[in-house]
Amino acid sequence: MDELKYQIDYLTAINDRLVDSDRMHKFIACHSGQLYLFQDFSKGELPVLIGPWYKYIGESQAELTFEESRFRNYIYSEDLDLFLSSIWERGKKGIEASPIVIRSREKGFFFRVESSEEYSKEHKLLKRVVVFTDITDYMSRITDLEKLAYYYPNTRLYNSYYFNSKLQLMLKRAKEELKSLELLLLDVDDFRELTFKLEPKYESELMEKLALILRGFIKPDILLGQLKKDVFALAIFDPDQEDCAASLYQKVGREFLKPVKLSNNTEYELIFSAGVSVYPDSAKDIQELLFSSELALYDAKRKGKNRLEIYNDYIIDVVDEGVVPERLIRDSILYDDFHFYFEPQYQIADQGLRGADVLIVLSGDSKKPPLYLNKLVSKAENKGLLTEIGNLLLDRALRQYSDWVDRYGYDRMLSISIYPLQLDNMDMIGLLERDIKQYDLKAEALEILIDEDFYLENPKERLSMLAAVKKLGFNICLNGYRGEILPVTYLKKLPFDSVKFNYELLQELNIDDDFWPVIKGICNISKNLNIELIADGIENSIIFDTAMELGCGCVEGKLLSKAVAGREYERIFTQEI
Repeated sequence: MDELKYQIDYLTAINDRLVDSDRMHKFIACHSGQLYLFQDFSKGELPVLIGPWYKYIGESQAELTFEESRFRNYIYSEDLDLFLSSIWERGKKGIEASPIVIRSREKGFFFRVESSEEYSKEHKLLKRVVVFTDITDYMSRITDLEKLAYYYPNTRLYNSYYFNSKLQLMLKRAKEELKSLELLLLDVDDFRELTFKLEPKYESELMEKLALILRGFIKPDILLGQLKKDVFALAIFDPDQEDCAASLYQKVGREFLKPVKLSNNTEYELIFSAGVSVYPDSAKDIQELLFSSELALYDAKRKGKNRLEIYNDYIIDVVDEGVVPERLIRDSILYDDFHFYFEPQYQIADQGLRGADVLIVLSGDSKKPPLYLNKLVSKAENKGLLTEIGNLLLDRALRQYSDWVDRYGYDRMLSISIYPLQLDNMDMIGLLERDIKQYDLKAEALEILIDEDFYLENPKERLSMLAAVKKLGFNICLNGYRGEILPVTYLKKLPFDSVKFNYELLQELNIDDDFWPVIKGICNISKNLNIELIADGIENSIIFDTAMELGCGCVEGKLLSKAVAGREYERIFTQEI
């Protein structure tokens, strides 16, 4: 008993000494191999770094003080800003912070960061310990497909999916705090022409240098992402005169006055077109914000490039290269002045007809090319026409399908678009059930096309609605898939029977080798999940060969057949029945 009491007293004495001198933290840190940031506020001490930091930041002093300027040399600025705002400042205010992941600049280390604070009875902050856990090995085991869900290849900027998810949170904050938000899209003018003859490794180098310069504009309330290879996005929360879209565009222009020089001694002069939309002036939600910025960017390109345009109501009335005015859409619906076209789909294996996509063609001006409303329908979202157009397409397509079944015994697939906003309508399932009964149809031979951006808003409700559509017997196709908005890891969780690859993606695969293993991996995962692969926009033999190499079982596009009127499609499918 005396021996036990002695040991307890001894350990207590050691513990008291360690606590009194703050050496407990240092002792644990130095012997655990962990990295710590410790600060004793009660003694007014500076925050110090404890542990083997020399392995990561190249400085070998026994004890370093935490300085923001030092860390900016080793940690990506946006990650350090996240650390300062989400852990450092929250801890000072007595708010518990969730762990975050940050990255080092040069050596590619990843750290999981979490903190613990000690407060007095008066809720005054006394001490803080921040733990940095090296998770580089764990992160290195993440596949390229998983990384694609967050970052764009090479540049390591947020890709469109991750950017949009963060933009959604920023927009929510703007609504709650009654602040404005600007979205600036930057498009490198003539990028394909500039890099046409450039070897992939030098093109990657150019993109890395470009991204490095753009990173310099990141601040806690400025979000940077890469939506496409040559399109970048900056979202600015509560902009002021210094940090607003117009000011940032001018700053970007000044940064690129000097040509970008590559290691092969070539130099590239980069200029940008830009489009801006503003919440709440020109957009009320994320889809409108993105679309309005795209329209403004298009207008800047149309007016001669190397300029910035801010979205306004007049832009929507520009009829050129696929921008449809609201007036033409409304008049076409009012006077029944449109036609249905059908784009045939063919099986690669036996060259047999799989079925067709249903397209609405606005009659408009006969001197201009046909306007396929399905591909341009997002232009109507700001004006509240989307649901009306979608319901019209659905009803007419089902009626046509029923007629072909009665007259010809039609047994091929018919693919009909449903737009994301339609999934927000609680009556959607009732309408489908009614139409199936009214036209005496089998839902199993009908395919619903849903665009990848359906996931941007109300994901839980829309997924629930899709599951209900699937339960009715319809096939569901993820339309225009690019692997950017919706991560590939979600494919196995969603009720999709087929995936249709965006034609721009297929074209890009022939230019950018970096994308090939990623998209090939997506195809392999889809096949393992028994998801049918469809290639859209097959305009030439090169794209056709790409689709075959990816393992697509079905193709559609001008090389095989352009979209045709109903009677011409009847001639096509009756030859096979």
